[in-house]
Order: sequence, then C-alpha cells, then structure tokens
Amino acid sequence: MTNVEQTPAAARRPVWLGITVGWLAQLGLKALLPIVVMVGLSYWQLATGGQPSIQSPPRSNDPAWYGVQVAIFLGSVLAGFLAARLAPGRTVPLALGLAAMSLLTTFFEQFPMPLSGTTILIWTAGPCLGLLAGVWLARLSASAVASD
Repeated sequence: MTNVEQTPAAARRPVWLGITVGWLAQLGLKALLPIVVMVGLSYWQLATGGQPSIQSPPRSNDPAWYGVQVAIFLGSVLAGFLAARLAPGRTVPLALGLAAMSLLTTFFEQFPMPLSGTTILIWTAGPCLGLLAGVWLARLSASAVASD
C-alpha cells in the first residue's frame, strides 16, 4: 500500500482545482464588487444631497478608484481563501499558481488612466497580494482548527 491510498481524500485534492476555482472566483468578484462600490457611492452622494459625479470606470486620480481597488483586494482575499480550502496542504504551489494567473489576467484588463507608477503598482499587486493573504488566512484557520 502506498501513502497516497492511506491519506484522506481531502488531502489528495489536486492543486489545479484550487487554482481554477480561486481564479474564476477572483474574476467574478473583480467584475461584481466594483459595480457594488460604484452604485453604493452614487447612492451615498444622492443621499447627502449631491449629484452623482462618479465616472464609470473611475479615473485613477479619483478617490472612488481607491475604493474600487480596496473592494477588488477584499474579493481577492475571499477567492484565495476559497482556493486554499479546496486544495488543503498545497499552500506554496497554490499561492504561486494563483498569483501567476492573476498577473496574467491583469495584463488583459483595461489600464487605469492616468498612468503612474503608484497606479500600476496598486492595480497589479493589489489582487495578487489579496490572493496570497487569502491563502495565508486559510492556512492559519486550518492550523488553528487542527491544534484544537
């Protein structure tokens, strides 16, 4: 008998399952959460008596753009957490695969305008760091459950 047959089925899940589901979850959340933020900010401006002045998509020198980037980061954390739960025990290959897929898809997105070094750093590194943070949080929660 080999060790593979003796390990539980959850520990043998392939890393590609976590990468695929995490990547697709991140893509979906990167599309949905900015819309929610933009609609929420527009309603907030209307409720405070102002006219909605938020452009869609917001320009990178607009404060709303930073709100959208925070929402994308939090969505990426959620996607990374989900991916790590689907591929337990495969933290390093999962994190590297998710970061590579995130960078690959980032280069096919519309560039934020006006471009600056800070804008490009936030735009490319934010989702990758969110995925890594989600994988790390899932690893911490799994080790906390295992130690109890």
